[in-house]
Amino acid sequence: MKYELRIYANDGSIAKTYTADRFDVRMGTINAIVSILKPEELDLNDTKAIGLAIMSAWGQVTPMLIDMFPGLTSDEVENVKLSNVIEIGRQLFAYLTDELGLIGGEKSGN
Repeated sequence: MKYELRIYANDGSIAKTYTADRFDVRMGTINAIVSILKPEELDLNDTKAIGLAIMSAWGQVTPMLIDMFPGLTSDEVENVKLSNVIEIGRQLFAYLTDELGLIGGEKSGN
């Protein structure tokens, strides 16, 4: 699975797309995601709640995205859409919970 972060131009078109493979995500980035979204407190199906959590921790989100997508600049982060960042957060959590069984829930066989 690849994560995609789209950078938008002023006219609304996609100016650039960064991609990252899930195995490239560092533990520090994963810890930042967990501290921002707090899976034990947040319904990951609630887009509004996830958006509010991300916005309240935007100071942590920007460096996390820069770490996750090599070459991304803080200026470019200003041109991403919140919906794209929410989707990346959901994808990371699905990977951490469903595939690795690291966060929340129980993984069969554990």
